[in-house]
Order: sequence, then C-alpha cells, then structure tokens
Amino acid sequence: MTEQKNKLAEYQEKKDKILRMLEEIQIQIGDNELKDAIVQKQTKLKNDRFVVSVFGHFSNGKSTFLNALMGFGEEILTEDDAASTATITRLRYASEDEGICNKAEIEFSSGNTERVGIKDLGEYVARNNSREVETTIKQVILYLNSELLKNGVEIVDTPGFNSTYKMHTETALRQVEESDAAIFLFNCENPGKTPEIEFLKKIQKYMDRVFFLMNKYEKSNSQGKEEMEDLKRKLKQQEIDMAGKEIYPISALEARKGIAERNEALREHSNMDKFKSVLEDYLVSDENVTDRLLAPLTSIRGTLGQYKNSLSEQISACSKDHEELQTEIKKKKDEINRKEKEIKEKKRHIRQEVKSNISEAEDKLSNEVEKINQDVKEQLDMVKTKFDMGLQDFDSITSKVFDTFEEKWNETAEKLKDELMESLSESIDNEDYYQQVETEVARIIRLSLKINQITIEKPECDLSGLVEMEKKVEEARKKYKKIYEKSISLAQQKEERQEISDELEQRRKEYMQSRKEKKNRIEQLDMVQIEYGKEERLKEIYVRRKSKIGQFFLGDKQIMTTEMVDVIDDRKRREADTKIQQIHGEMRSEKKEFSDYERKMKEQLRQSNEANIQYQLSEIDSKEALEDFQKLKQTQEENSMKLEENQVSISKNSYLRDIRNEMINLKHRIKDYLDENKKGFVSMLCAVVEEEADQIERERKNIENLVKINDKTPEEIEKELEGFILKKQLYDDFMDKISKIQEEVA
Repeated sequence: MTEQKNKLAEYQEKKDKILRMLEEIQIQIGDNELKDAIVQKQTKLKNDRFVVSVFGHFSNGKSTFLNALMGFGEEILTEDDAASTATITRLRYASEDEGICNKAEIEFSSGNTERVGIKDLGEYVARNNSREVETTIKQVILYLNSELLKNGVEIVDTPGFNSTYKMHTETALRQVEESDAAIFLFNCENPGKTPEIEFLKKIQKYMDRVFFLMNKYEKSNSQGKEEMEDLKRKLKQQEIDMAGKEIYPISALEARKGIAERNEALREHSNMDKFKSVLEDYLVSDENVTDRLLAPLTSIRGTLGQYKNSLSEQISACSKDHEELQTEIKKKKDEINRKEKEIKEKKRHIRQEVKSNISEAEDKLSNEVEKINQDVKEQLDMVKTKFDMGLQDFDSITSKVFDTFEEKWNETAEKLKDELMESLSESIDNEDYYQQVETEVARIIRLSLKINQITIEKPECDLSGLVEMEKKVEEARKKYKKIYEKSISLAQQKEERQEISDELEQRRKEYMQSRKEKKNRIEQLDMVQIEYGKEERLKEIYVRRKSKIGQFFLGDKQIMTTEMVDVIDDRKRREADTKIQQIHGEMRSEKKEFSDYERKMKEQLRQSNEANIQYQLSEIDSKEALEDFQKLKQTQEENSMKLEENQVSISKNSYLRDIRNEMINLKHRIKDYLDENKKGFVSMLCAVVEEEADQIERERKNIENLVKINDKTPEEIEKELEGFILKKQLYDDFMDKISKIQEEVA
C-alpha cells in the first residue's frame, strides 16, 4: 500500500513539473495555433486522459477491428472494403447504470449536439447519401462499458488515409497530433505500401508508442511469418522505429464472426484475444503511466519541429538578394501558369471522357436488355397450350433473365471502369493512388447493382369464360349419370323380381309337397284300431282257517288266486290321435308361414312390375341424356381450345411484358445511378489532378512570402530575419527543455 502511494506521489510530482513547463512555454509562444495545441495537451494531462488512435490505409479494416475489440458481434461501426469511416469516432467509458452507456453524442460542425442509440451510429460516422458526414459532423463520442476504456483511456476510430476523399486523410493527420499512442493496421495482402510508410513517419514525430497489427490474416502460419518478416525488414529500411515492437497477426472479421456465432474456434484462430490481452496489460502497466507523461511532450516536440522547419524556410528566403528573389518569383509564377492550364485541360478531358464512357455503357446495357427480351420471346414461342405452360419452369426463366442481366452489366461495368481509369492513366504517376482510385470507382459502380433478385408471377391462363359452359356440361353429365345409375338399379330390381318369383314357386312346391306328405301320414294314422282280448289277472280271496283257534284270533285267511278277464288295448289309438293332432298343428303353422311369405313375395313382385315399366322408360331417357351430354361436351372442347389458345397468348404476352418492364426498370435504375454519380466520378478522377492544384497553392503561398520579402526594404528584411532567428532559437530552447524532462521522466 505504501509503495503504491509512493508511486502515485511520484507520478503527481512529475505531472506537475511537466504542466509547469508547458505553462511556461505556452506563455512565451506567440503563435496562437501552437498555443492552442499546448493548451490541449495540458488539459488532457490534467484530466489524465490517454488517447489511443487506430490508423490505417482505407479498407484495412479499422472499424471491423474496433467492433471485434469492443466485443460487438454485429456491425456497429460501419465496415466496408472501400473508404467508409468519414469522421472521428471516440470510444469512452461509461458504467452500465449511467444513462449515456451504449449511446453516442454527435457533435455537429455548427456546434449543435444530438444523442442517438448505438444502432443508429452508422448514419453519423460513415459516408452515406443522406448527409455529408465529412463537412457536417465534427466528431462522434460513443460511450461503452469496457474495461479497455477505464482510467481515462479513449480509443479513436479514424478515417482511412490516402483515400480519394482528401478530407479523410486530413482528418486522420490532425488526429495524429492529438494522440498519445497508436494502433496501426496493415493489410496482409500488401503491407508496407509507400503511403503507409509516409504516414508512419508522421506518426513517429508525435508519439513513440505504436502497436503494429497485420489484419486480414487468414493464411497458413509459415506464409504469414514470411510476410511479417518482410514487413519488418521494409519498415527498418525506411527508418521506422521498430525497437521493442512486435507485429501482431490478426483477423478482425473472423473475430467479429466468432463473437456473433459464439464460435470459440474461430475467435481463437483470429488471434484477436491475444492482442487484446497485450493491450489490456499495457494500459494498466508502469509503461502506460510513463507514456501518459511522455506522450504530450513528444507530441509538442513534433509540433515545435514543424514550426521550426517553417522558420528555416523563411530565414532562407530572407537571406537571398533582391535580384535572385525576383528571378525565383518569375520562374515560379510561370510554372504555376503552365500547370494551371495543364490542370484545366486535364479536367476538361476527364469530364468529357466520363460523359462519353457512361453514355456508351448505358447504350450497351440497352442493347443487352433487348437481346434478353428477344431470347425469352423466342423460348416462349414454342408454348401453345396450357399443358405446354405447365412444362415450363418460369422461376428458372426469370432467374436466368436476372443472372444474364447481372452478368452483362458486370461486363459493361468492368469495361466502364477500365475506360474511366484509362482517361486518368496519363494524369497520375503514383501507382498506389491509381489503385486506390480504381478501387473506389469499382465500388461506386458495384453499388449501382445492389438490387434484389427480380420476382415475376408465373403466367396463368384465365379460362373463366368456360365456366358457364363447363357448368352446363357438368349438369348434363350428372343428369346422364343419375338416369344411368337409376337404369342400373332398375335392371338389378328386374333380376331380383325373377329371383323372387323363382323362389316363391320353389317354396310353393315345397309347401305343397310337405302338405301332401302330412295328409298321407294322417291317413295312415287313422287306420290304427283298438285291440280286444283276455288277460290273466291276480285276485285276493278269504277262506276259513283250518284251526279254530286261528280262526278265532286271526279271522279269515287272505290268499291270492288268478282268473281270466276280457280286456280292451287303445294305447296305439291314442298315440295315433296325438300324432294326428301334432301334424294338424304343423300344417296350420306351415300354412300360415307360407301365406305370410307368399303375400310378401307377391307385394315385391307387384313393385318389380312397376320397376320393369320404369326401366323401359329410363332406357329412353338415358339415351337422350347421353346425346345431350356428348353434344355439350363437344361444343365445350371446341370453345375451350379456342379460348385456351387465346389465353395462353395473353399470358405469354403479359409475362414478356413483365420481364421487359423489369429489365427496363433495372436499366433505368442503373442509368439514374450513373447519372447521379457522374459528377462524383468527375470529382473523384479530378481529385488526382487536385493534388497538383494543392501543390500549386503551396507554391503560390511561397511566392506570396517571397513577394512580401521582395517588397520590403533591406532594413525591414534584416529586422524580420532577426525575428525569425530569435524565434527559431526560442523553439530550440523549448525542444531542449522538453528533451531533458523526457529523460528525467523516462
């Protein structure tokens, strides 16, 4: 705890010493612009704000890198292969419970401010058609809850330098002077281009802490290592300070996709988390504490160096004699006049070529559209019927039309780009700048075809005219069917009547046969007679006992004896009578059952007789219904064929018209887009020439300075020269003081 307090006290002591020295310099400096730069550094140091700016050639993926660094899976800061970021975007810390977290403050050039949600940020930081971001917006401050942004750290997204938009480079260069450390992105496809080396040399004048990243690094390790070693050699050869510095290979796009898809393997392969750890460690290290003190000194020293160089040029001019100055002024004026005429002619040529090339492209596209329409027409000429239409894959035809249009436009666009660049080839020597302009021209042309796949409804034959006829045919068919089905039913009933009649006759025969057999049986049973005869039977009698005593006590003695009697046997007769009664019962039952059955069958036969009559009538109706149906069917088929041919023709023509309209619509959209961007093409191509115009403007200012000096008397020149020398000496003294404090702090 004591050690931490001592470190904090030491830091505060060194900070106060630097602030006192900057205050002293600020008081003695006469130049207001330089004074403002020093005041800005004082304010940043007092508030412990540490600015880390992200720089890189346009399209090197700075915004994608920052999206991934902040953990965004989606495109919060606008990403584009061409120049996209158009203004400074500062990322600052805000806790979750602060109302400003995940919101952005837009500072307009007019002084007004506006607060927007993070999702709406793209409209204010990237080039777009709805607002001129470069001129209307000063800067954007986005507040995020990120550990990287704590302790006063501010990470800044800058416009890509060396794009066709000169203001982007100017904005990036201004941010260099305001930064304390830098993250510099190379593109692994072609790292260390001349504009990158030149920009790095400017960075070196204002800061020492630079992190080098090689972005879009999706290659094999061996190939990537070779590229990094080549880049290190190239940077050292160009006197870029690489002492203690590494080049970190990353793929920002893979990292952002990994975050969005929660794909840990993709994130690991991107190497983004490794660099993030390096940055996090640095921002809480003792090195960062030292850099917070040294960074403003290094920046001011670089600014003083620029002013000192300007004074040296003025001292050199004052040292020339009057005649030499006049000769130099005349020579420079003549050169300016010559260059101005040359620039004017180049611009005229560019305007003429752009107009001619775009017109040719539009004519070529019109011809291609006509060819596409003719090809579709020839293909549909073979379609004659609704069946033919059903065999056609209209979705495939529509898709092929769009693909062909896109292919032809891509060919036309490529030729347009080549022709536009050819008009520029004689006016530019810088190969890097030429490629950059070519990329931007290609991007603008490519945007002209950012359209969805066309959709055209399949052609349908409208055969509603046949509905009434089909209804009549259907009614006739139903009538015939109904009569026919009735005839079938009656025929079946006729067959059933014969079956009933046969069955009734069979049952009658069976009944009569049964009745006859039963009568015969009764006759046989009637012949059974009663039988008469004699029968020996036992008989009880009483006789006296031989013993008087026995007779006295027991009475007469009972004995059994036999006798012959007359008997009648009617059992068989009774059995016969019983059976006769039973047979009569069966006959009555059979008679009743047969009578019921006969009555039922006769009723069915009566109904069958009516069905037979109706069957004969229905046969007549069925023939008439069939004739009506066939006649209507034939008429319907004839009308259907004519109507189908007519409707197929109408449907084809409608489809062809829709295709033609879509093609014309696409053609007009591209034409309108190209016409709208005609000035943009001219402006972009002329921007190359404007570089020469900027040189002329600088030469003109030099001439103005020379003229001012030439108009002065020798005494005035001498006095001004003394002032320049004294001011230069003062700047030298300040730079020495800064160097000494830097040594103490380090």
